[in-house]
Amino acid sequence: MLVHFDLVFASDKATFETPYAQLGHIAEGAATTILGRLLVAEMIMGSQRLTAGQAHYYGLVTRTLWPDRFHDELIPLVKALARQSLQAMITSKALQKQETKDKLAKALESETHILVQQWTGDECQQNLQAYLKDAVDNINT
Repeated sequence: MLVHFDLVFASDKATFETPYAQLGHIAEGAATTILGRLLVAEMIMGSQRLTAGQAHYYGLVTRTLWPDRFHDELIPLVKALARQSLQAMITSKALQKQETKDKLAKALESETHILVQQWTGDECQQNLQAYLKDAVDNINT
């Protein structure tokens, strides 16, 4: 989902994980189209967890903020954004998205059919159950 946000601010301690290959299905939201080849290989196909610094390097995160100063650093950034011209921001965003709009629509349509097949398949169902069990076990320990 991060690739669809205009700005992403993350704590320096945050991590990002997309265990799609581990779970047995493709990434949704046109992620394989939007993300670069290297990030798809590492994060989606390899199910690698990224640090906030790595996510910033790859462009998933706009800026990393120190955890103990997150709120103090975030508020001035948000206030500065709020002072910008709404017209200029809307137009800039529209121009940026215009180039990839058709490409994303095709990717999303293809993904829809593939995801239904994968999510309802035995392999994905078993992998999802195992993943959720591990997550619950880790919370309880």
